[in-house]
Amino acid sequence: MIRLDQQRHSNRFILFIWFLMAFQAGYVNTGGFITANSFVSHVTGFGTQIGMSLGKGDFFLAFEFLSIPFFFILGAYFSSVNIGNKILRGQQPNYILVSFVKSLVFGFVLYAGLKGIFGEFNTAKTITDVDFFIIPLLCFACGIQNSTCSQSTNGFLKPTHLTGLSTDIGIHFGRLHALKANKDESYKEEKRKNLIRLGIFASFSSGAAVSFLVFKRFEYMAFVFPFVTSVIFLLISVEEEIKSNKNHMIYKYVKVSIFVLFFISLASFAQG
Repeated sequence: MIRLDQQRHSNRFILFIWFLMAFQAGYVNTGGFITANSFVSHVTGFGTQIGMSLGKGDFFLAFEFLSIPFFFILGAYFSSVNIGNKILRGQQPNYILVSFVKSLVFGFVLYAGLKGIFGEFNTAKTITDVDFFIIPLLCFACGIQNSTCSQSTNGFLKPTHLTGLSTDIGIHFGRLHALKANKDESYKEEKRKNLIRLGIFASFSSGAAVSFLVFKRFEYMAFVFPFVTSVIFLLISVEEEIKSNKNHMIYKYVKVSIFVLFFISLASFAQG
């Protein structure tokens, strides 16, 4: 990841990264539902399921559902410790480590799925058949991504869910009417931001649509996409580190190593 709130990148590049992250989030969310009967990129549904389980008196199931959003929070915490806390202390945020861990999680999910560690694909039939092994991993990765994006855009981008985004779209559409009526100079900028929010919404939904088709056909192999895109974000993080620390030759070796490991991984998955 990179500090997307800084103006050293073109607007087109920044928007591409934002929309790709939202697309990935929608893709993973649908993939989690198809794979294990549960959405993974937000915690609202889990809160409802916890309450329903408590109402039924099924305290063990409630505890299981409670453990899942814990992993989302853990992912956000991990990102905060390595990015937000370091920024507050005036230190270099460790985007490389955060991006690497997220890539590692998706890589493991892909590998484990292909090797049958999670069992037969798409066996979940009811809400009580949720796979409590794969879902926490995906929630952890989504927590990392949501927190990282929020911290790198000063809170503007939280791509793993649409509730807050939809609220912001409605609020700012209302503001646009007032700004236009008052001929306020900030009207154009406010309009641009809301169009970006709509684009993020569309990207998330598009990712969900594509994911539905891909997972139905390729099953666990469909996790190649979030793994590859996460590696891309990791490479961007390494590239950023090289630019800001040109004297640190170690980062060039790291970049080469990532490329080599990436292609070796793809080759092994293709053979598996």
